[in-house]
Amino acid sequence: MTIQVQNVTKRFGTFEALNGVDLEIQPGELVALLGPSGSGKTTLLRVIAGLETPDAGRILFNGVDTTATRVQEREVGFVFQHYALFRHMTIFDNVAFGLTVRPRATRPSKDEIRLRVMALLKLVQLDWLANRYPHQLSGGQRQRIALARALAIEPKVLLLDEPFGALDAKVRKELRRWLRRLHDEINLTSVFVTHDQEEALEVADRVVVFNHGRIEQVGTPDEVYDHPATPFVYQFLGSVNVFHGRLQEGAPAAAYVRPHEMTVTRAPQAGSIAATLRHVQRIGPQARLELQDVANAGTIEVHLARDHFDSLDASEGELLHVTPTRERVFRHAA
Repeated sequence: MTIQVQNVTKRFGTFEALNGVDLEIQPGELVALLGPSGSGKTTLLRVIAGLETPDAGRILFNGVDTTATRVQEREVGFVFQHYALFRHMTIFDNVAFGLTVRPRATRPSKDEIRLRVMALLKLVQLDWLANRYPHQLSGGQRQRIALARALAIEPKVLLLDEPFGALDAKVRKELRRWLRRLHDEINLTSVFVTHDQEEALEVADRVVVFNHGRIEQVGTPDEVYDHPATPFVYQFLGSVNVFHGRLQEGAPAAAYVRPHEMTVTRAPQAGSIAATLRHVQRIGPQARLELQDVANAGTIEVHLARDHFDSLDASEGELLHVTPTRERVFRHAA
């Protein structure tokens, strides 16, 4: 299923949640909508689902305008952050629900429903929990059941709104890897919303970065992280050092440098910045350094291999020299 978002605008009172958004999602893609709270990502997901109607623009599924199509007719599976499982129903009945409430003419037989539900429970590796109730499951298990329920209706599109947001960090990491493997197996066009940069970069085929109702950049995880199109993308996707200055013609500009794209030496180097080592945090094989720029008292963050830092034999309070190995310069408005 191809999804086309064409010049979509959506307002809530005076707040413009989406402003002329254009996006095309290819069949079988797993696309992440990434951005801070209020950036428009969840609104776009709800517009695609039919839960919100755009004030302008169109949504097309496989080239067919579905902007005015009712949500029940869009053949979309939706997974919410908080599971939304029926507490009084068994896991089997939760997954079967979307099939059992179909009109009689399109409702599968009881045997067909049982076969489909058990196959889905096996797909999410929880068939052994079919007769239990939601309160008897862990958060991660309940989210996998919510996904199985969304898949039961055989949707053409799968939409996930912060699917792992209510889970702890360890479970989130396990489930996002599991979701990537599952997606590769079922190959269903899928869109998920997240504010977690690591989650988007690890799981998605492409990442759509939102800011103030507009798309800042669309690309593969490597493209948006290694080649940010705007200062916002640079700063939103991971830590970055920003050095302000002017271009040769005098225009104001800023250089953006990731913490791991810097070297530290005792002696000055070409293009190096003198900085005082303020704090060192050792995390596994990495040393994270916080330094203070001598010239302007700004903070510089540097990530080094731990053995490399140890070879410097530097102590807090010492003067060192920091040299960018890779930088991106953006011109600023005067």
